[in-house]
Amino acid sequence: MTHNIRRATIGVLLAVISTTGGVLASSAAGSSGSVVLGSAEFAKPDGEGWGSAQPARVYNGGDPSGLVTEIHWTSWGSSTAIGYGLNSIFKPGGGYYSRPVIVELRAQGLGHCGSRPAYTQLAIRGPSKPEGQFGSWHLWSEAKSLCRFGF
Repeated sequence: MTHNIRRATIGVLLAVISTTGGVLASSAAGSSGSVVLGSAEFAKPDGEGWGSAQPARVYNGGDPSGLVTEIHWTSWGSSTAIGYGLNSIFKPGGGYYSRPVIVELRAQGLGHCGSRPAYTQLAIRGPSKPEGQFGSWHLWSEAKSLCRFGF
C-alpha cells in the first residue's frame, strides 16, 4: 500500500507540473531522445542511467543515497530538464529512513559529452526528513561534469 501511495504522490506532482507550464518533452537541442544525461563512462563500473535519455533511475555506484528511482522528467531536451524521483536519505545518527522520499533533479549545462548532446551537470535537492521541505540544490556527487568520472 505504501508503494501505491508513493506512486500516487509522484503522479499528483507530475499532474501539477504539467498543468503549470511544464512540458513533458520539449526539444531545444534536437529530438528529446537525442539528448542524454552525461556520459555512459560516468560512475563506471556500477553506475546506472548515465549516457541515457530521460533515465528512469540514476545511480552513482555507491551507497543507497546515490540511487534515485522512478524518475519522471519534464522539459527533456530544453536547456534545463526537471525530474522527480525517489531517494533514500540518511537519518540523524546513522542509517537510512525506512521509506525513500521524493527528490527533485535538475539536469543542466546542455552541451556535449564527446560527440553526443548531453546534460553535463545534475543537481539534486530533497528534504532532510520524510515529508519535510526541499532543501537547497547541490551537484550530484559534487561532480562538476557528468562527462567523465572525477570530482
